[in-house]
Amino acid sequence: MAHILLGYRKCVMRRHKVTRKSFLVLPFFLIWKTSVADITGFQFNGIEPVGDVELSSRIGKSSTDTEHVINIEDCKKYTGSSIRIIWSLSRVPVSGATWAVKMSKPGGSCSTASMSDLGGSCYEEFIVSEKALDAYTNIKFSVPLDPLMGGDCGANEDRTTNIYILLNEGGVISAETIPFRVDLKPPYPPTIGEPKEGDQNVLVVWSDERNSSESGIRYKVYYSEAPFDETTKSEAHASDPVSGKSYRVSGLQNGVEYWFAVCAVDDSDNESLLSAVTSAMPIPSYDFWEYYKDKAGGAETGGFCFIATVAYGSPLAKEVEILRHFRDRYLLSNFIGRAIVSLYYTVSPPLARIIQRHETLKMIARIMLVPVVLFASFVDFASTHLVLFALVFFLFAFLILLPLALRKFMAFLLVPLVLTSSAFAESPRTTMIEFKFGPFRPDIDKEFGGRASPFKTIMGNKSLLMTQFEYNYEFFTGFGILAMGATIGYSRAKGEARLADDKPSNDSTTMHFIPLSLSAVYRFDWAAHKYNVPLVPYVKAGFDYYIWWITNAVGNVSKSRDGSVAQGGTFGGHTTFGLAFLLDFLAPSMAITFDNNMGVNNTYLFMEYVLSFVNDFGSSSSFDLSSKTFLFGISFEL
Repeated sequence: MAHILLGYRKCVMRRHKVTRKSFLVLPFFLIWKTSVADITGFQFNGIEPVGDVELSSRIGKSSTDTEHVINIEDCKKYTGSSIRIIWSLSRVPVSGATWAVKMSKPGGSCSTASMSDLGGSCYEEFIVSEKALDAYTNIKFSVPLDPLMGGDCGANEDRTTNIYILLNEGGVISAETIPFRVDLKPPYPPTIGEPKEGDQNVLVVWSDERNSSESGIRYKVYYSEAPFDETTKSEAHASDPVSGKSYRVSGLQNGVEYWFAVCAVDDSDNESLLSAVTSAMPIPSYDFWEYYKDKAGGAETGGFCFIATVAYGSPLAKEVEILRHFRDRYLLSNFIGRAIVSLYYTVSPPLARIIQRHETLKMIARIMLVPVVLFASFVDFASTHLVLFALVFFLFAFLILLPLALRKFMAFLLVPLVLTSSAFAESPRTTMIEFKFGPFRPDIDKEFGGRASPFKTIMGNKSLLMTQFEYNYEFFTGFGILAMGATIGYSRAKGEARLADDKPSNDSTTMHFIPLSLSAVYRFDWAAHKYNVPLVPYVKAGFDYYIWWITNAVGNVSKSRDGSVAQGGTFGGHTTFGLAFLLDFLAPSMAITFDNNMGVNNTYLFMEYVLSFVNDFGSSSSFDLSSKTFLFGISFEL
C-alpha cells in the first residue's frame, strides 16, 4: 500500500532519459546518444483549486510540499473538479523554448522523449499541448482531477499518477515529474475485544493481524449511548487516532450502557470499515485513596503544610493567593524557579508545624513575609525576563556565599582535628554523587493495627523499587569526610481498584512517592587512603520529606467522598549505615586515568541499610511511610 513518492526538488527530482543530439565519432560509425536530464532551475510554486472545491492539505498545496496525496474522502469531494499547478524557472530559458504537459494513468507512465507523442500508459490527451514558453515565472496549467484519480473512488487500489512537465530548448528535451499518490485502498477493520468496564470509564481493546504488514496504521474509537453503524457513525463520538491497541474512554456515567466500535486509519488518513459494535456499562470502584478513606477509614487528610498558609491562617488569604500566583506564573515556568519551589517544599513543612503551635511565631512569620509579598506583587507588573534575572542573581549569590561561609565555619570548629591528622597526597575532593536503588515498602497499614490493610489489599504484598540520586558537599576531608547531603528519589506502587464487594476492578490505581532528604554524612576513608584498605564505612542522619500523590485509572489525582485530595507531604527522618568498596583498589592505573580525564577522584560500590521514620513524627493523621531497607549503588567522588 505504501508507495515511495518522488519529489521534484533538486534533492528528490526524478531524472528522465531524453534525446539529445550528441554525436560520438568512432572510426566507422556515427552514433546518437540518449542522455539524462531534468529541467535546470525548475521551481514548484504550489497548487490551487479551480472553482469552489476545497483542497485538503494532503494534496500538497504549498511550494515547500514534496508529497501529494489523494485519499478516498478527497476523491469523493474532488469528483468533477480541477486543480491548477504553478511552476517557474529560476533562469532565462533558451530563445524559442516550448513546453508541454502530459499525465499518466493511475499506476502508469508517459514517454518523456517526445513533445508530440504520448506513449506508454499515458492519459489519452495532452494536459498542455506543445506551445511557446512566453513567460518563465508563475506558469500555470489546469489538471482535471477525475482522470488523475482514475474515475472510480471505489477502485480499492493504491497507485501513483504522474504529471510530466516537458521543456524543449533548442531540440534538447528535459522533464520534471510531479507524482500524486492516489490511495483508494482502505485498511482492513480491526477485531474488537471485550470492553473492560471501569469507574466512569471503559477500556476498549482490539487486535489487528490483517494490517500488521502496513506501516503508519492508527486507530479511531467511536462510542455512543445508542447503537450505531457505518451509516450513522457520524452521530457518535470519535477519539483522535491512536497508535496502540487499546484506548480508555473516560468521562462516562456509571450505570449507563455505551456502544463502542473501532476502525483502522492508514497513513493516507483512509478509514477502514467499523469493527463489530459492542457495548459496556461503567461501574463504580474504589481506587486506593477512596478505599483508604471511605472503606478503611484512614486518618490521612492530604495536603501540604507551608509557612505562608500557617502564618496567614488560611490557604485562601489574599497574601497566600499573591504568593501562589507568583509561584505558578514566575517560578514554575522555568528551571531555576522550580528548583526554588522544590527547596521550599522540603524546608517549609517542618518549620510550618513549629510555627503553627505559637501565635508569636505566626506574627514573626507574617512580618518576615511582608517584603516577599510586596516583591511578588511588584513583579506581577514586570516582565518574566526581569524576574528570571533576579532569580539567577539571588541563586548565584546563594550558591557562592553559602558554601564559603559553611566551609569557614566548619574549618574553625575542626582545626584541632586538621592539625593532628596525617596528610596524604591526592587531588582536592569536594563532591560526592550517588546513584542507588533498592526495595521500598511503606508501612501505611500500620495505622489500622490489623483491623484493615488497604495498601496490601490494593497494591499487593510485593516490595516497590526505589531509585535515588544523592549529592554530597564535602566541607572537611581530613580524618575521614564530613559532608552535607541532599537526596531526591522516586518510587510508585500500582494496583487494582476494588469493586464494592472487594473484588478486583478493571481499573488501575497508582501511588507515587518523591522522597526528599537532607543529611549529615561522615565517611571513614582515612584507612583507605593511608593504608590502601578498600572498605569505607559511613553513617548518615537527617530529615526527610516525602511528597506523594495517588491517581485513578485515567491518571487524575483521586478525591475521596469527603472531598479530600490525594496529594500531600509527610515529614520524618532517617539513619543510614553503609559500607563502600573502593574500586580504585582493583585498578589503580585506570583510577588515575579516570581522575585525570574526567575529574573523578574515587569510585565506590556501596550497600547501605536505611532506617526511615516518615510519619510526621508520630502524627495520628498522617500516612506512615516509614521503612527499613537496603539500598545498593555506585558513587563518584569529584
